[in-house]
Amino acid sequence: MSEGKVKEYSNDEITVIWKPDLCIHSGECVNGSPDVFKPKERPWIQIEKSASKQIMQTIDKCPSGALSYVVQDEGLKEPKTSKNENSIKIETMKGGPFIVQNEGVRLLDKEGNLCETKGKSIALCRCGASANKPFCDGSHTSVDFDG
Repeated sequence: MSEGKVKEYSNDEITVIWKPDLCIHSGECVNGSPDVFKPKERPWIQIEKSASKQIMQTIDKCPSGALSYVVQDEGLKEPKTSKNENSIKIETMKGGPFIVQNEGVRLLDKEGNLCETKGKSIALCRCGASANKPFCDGSHTSVDFDG
């Protein structure tokens, strides 16, 4: 799978990386830093309009990973990257859930609360019928989900 288009916006402290093909348009960036993320303007990311720390905090809330950043610190041997640069393994079960290999990954709800997970993998609902969202409860079998 190709990564698609990538755009970068830099100041002296950070480089913001935007991968538009990953964006789900949740609006977390616009809500978190409306002075920086202006989808109706070009360029739509105006990195000079806010402090780097605020921009990084906003990017850390990006649910899709479309936004990430690299900190420019000459004292570091490797650049510090946003948490969105971590990797997870997801397997799609035919007619069933997403299986996420979550060793070392924390699942947070939309308020930022840690979801209880046990084991090295979790099953996330794809059919929309689970009574225990975001987790799969097997409801896909009763609704004849064919995904």
